[in-house]
Amino acid sequence: MGNTLIGYQGEGAILFEGTFDSISWAMPDMEDYQVFTIGALSIVSPVPEMEIWAMMLGGLACIGWVKKKQRI
Repeated sequence: MGNTLIGYQGEGAILFEGTFDSISWAMPDMEDYQVFTIGALSIVSPVPEMEIWAMMLGGLACIGWVKKKQRI
């Protein structure tokens, strides 16, 4: 296979460049412990969206309304 990584008792990070539909692996030697972490890059908006502000303000209004009802 042209896209094969072989190693024993290794650790580290591997960057796969490009777009992939699937990632698979096989463990030919049975071990007691195996860990895999798979991540993906994403575009995160640095400014909160308007919906987040609206939900936050709505939540604060509800808290204020409940507090006012408790005083009455």
